[in-house]
Amino acid sequence: MNISALHHRALQSSEFTGDDDVDKLIQEFNRREEENYALFNYVNEVNSELKNLNDNVKTLRVNIEDEKAKHEAKIEKEQDSIDSLKVNLEERRQAHAHLKAEYEKSRNVLDKLMRQIHELALTSNCDSLPLLKLLGRSVDVNESNSRLYIKSLETKILEIVDIVKIDEALQRQAEAKERTPPSTRRRAGRGPRRTPRERSAPTSPHPRADVLLAAS
Repeated sequence: MNISALHHRALQSSEFTGDDDVDKLIQEFNRREEENYALFNYVNEVNSELKNLNDNVKTLRVNIEDEKAKHEAKIEKEQDSIDSLKVNLEERRQAHAHLKAEYEKSRNVLDKLMRQIHELALTSNCDSLPLLKLLGRSVDVNESNSRLYIKSLETKILEIVDIVKIDEALQRQAEAKERTPPSTRRRAGRGPRRTPRERSAPTSPHPRADVLLAAS
């Protein structure tokens, strides 16, 4: 570049700035250069930050897609769990209804059995009835006093069985006497002679027990 060109440039600069001082022109030029350099650095920083932001946006989009896929998988799994719970709930409802029906059936059978026990207790005059009346409790059979009724019925049945056994023993003894010939019966009626000691021996206070022993 020749001197005339430089001079021409200097004239253009002086016209642009409105100042003919070369030092001032140089200072203005340096200032403008520094501003341009600062702007250049700023633009580079902005571009770098923009690139980083774009990378972050891409990463966020990838993460969003991953989270979306995980969320959809979680929703699908929860839906499967809900369906399974619904099926389980329906099965439990059916089982509950079945158990309730069985309970009602068993309850009806138990109530019928309680009524029958009560009727047996009334007809057999169980000892528990006066006791319950004395205690001021209901004589109806229920879960709390059923054991008392059953125990009383058991005692009553044992008493009846003992009476039946005694009656059978007396019946067998009577039949045995009827089958005995008259002469033998008279001899048996006289009996052997007893010694004075045997005559003075006390007799049994329970003749019915003697009959049972003789029958056995």
